[in-house]
Amino acid sequence: MKKLCCSLIVMFITVVCHAQLVVSDPTMAGLTLAQKATTVKQLEEAARQTIQLSKTYEQIKKGVELYEKVSNKLQDAEQVQDLFNKQTSLIIRAGDAIKSIGKMKNPSASSVSDYRRNINTVIDNNRANLTMLTNLLTDGFFKMSDEGRLKLIMELKDRTERATRSINSYQSAYEATSGAKKLLQGL
Repeated sequence: MKKLCCSLIVMFITVVCHAQLVVSDPTMAGLTLAQKATTVKQLEEAARQTIQLSKTYEQIKKGVELYEKVSNKLQDAEQVQDLFNKQTSLIIRAGDAIKSIGKMKNPSASSVSDYRRNINTVIDNNRANLTMLTNLLTDGFFKMSDEGRLKLIMELKDRTERATRSINSYQSAYEATSGAKKLLQGL
């Protein structure tokens, strides 16, 4: 009996085990296969989109570089225009300062000579700035970056402003001296 019971138990376990190995689900296998095909298509589409995104990024990067170059050139152009305006203003101011000599009554020859010499010195120094600016604007004359060019333009603007202040100072000093001499002559 023991043998029979053991045989039945072994047989029952063997049948149960074999039954588990043979079971398959064709519907689930079909769904899994369809899901794998969909995933492959999605991956292919993602790869195409990544390539397109990379191309778009490169185009945008080139556009930004071009924008920065144009922006730097426009900034240089604005600075140069401002510098030219300041140079023009300086020349006009110097001309007005020289004309003011004629408005003074009985100026001394030495004060007129000193005044003209000072104004002419400022103008001569300014010509050097104009020459440097002209050379700066010539392609290839100065081998420098946009930043270096902009710094040079800013320095020339500072020089021009100092020259304008010098002319104003010379004119004020001349007018004060001439006025004081008139007062002394009247006493």
